[in-house]
Amino acid sequence: MKSKDESVSNLKITSSKKKPISAKTVIASIVILVLFIGISIAFLPFAKMLMTEEGQATVLEFVDGLGVFGYLIFFVFQVLQIVIAVIPGGPIPLIGGMLFGEWITLFLSAAGCFFGTVIVYYLVQLAGKPIVNLFVSDEQLKSYRFMQNTKRIEIIVFLVFLCPGLPKDPLTYVVSLTPIKPMHLFILTSVGRLPSLILTIWLGGGIWDKNIKLIIILAIGMALAAIIGFFIKKKIDSRAKNKKGVI
Repeated sequence: MKSKDESVSNLKITSSKKKPISAKTVIASIVILVLFIGISIAFLPFAKMLMTEEGQATVLEFVDGLGVFGYLIFFVFQVLQIVIAVIPGGPIPLIGGMLFGEWITLFLSAAGCFFGTVIVYYLVQLAGKPIVNLFVSDEQLKSYRFMQNTKRIEIIVFLVFLCPGLPKDPLTYVVSLTPIKPMHLFILTSVGRLPSLILTIWLGGGIWDKNIKLIIILAIGMALAAIIGFFIKKKIDSRAKNKKGVI
């Protein structure tokens, strides 16, 4: 496992020379690609079924038949969505809100985000920056150099994950390069995800119940959050460019 100092240094991209790709990185890349393709193929028929009332009834009957395994499957999907950062984060909690109810889904999603972050953190500690580059390019990584501010790192990490609209799953790989203590990282990132999770899960419940008023309110809230996140990300990129990424 790499030391904290070595992890922090991974954020400092000063050379254009490419390091040789290790066997561990290649294997991890193949596993992630296979999982992504498999999940995408498996999800398509399910998404189509949810578009009709008959499909919803069929899916609900199937999920009820699974019993506790239905919750376990959802939890595993939530974990994988964090680990395989290219999978969109919205659909899984949205569907959970439709099938399991808001509060159970919130618990399962929060737990899945926590354990997914644990896996990502130790993958990064094991493989280093090459595995981060699977989801975040060196150019993108430069905009997050402000996370080298070790005095305020915990506050920074929490605020970054609290910001709406930012790509939190790739960010999980980025923050795993910082010197923040592992348990602090797991808790801060998981709590920071909660507002986005709540909006998405309750939207799923509203869609299932056909609560048009709730759907409109939550959709507007999510749109505003995305706009706010967009401008926050622009400000971060601008500050990183003008001040070499140091706050």
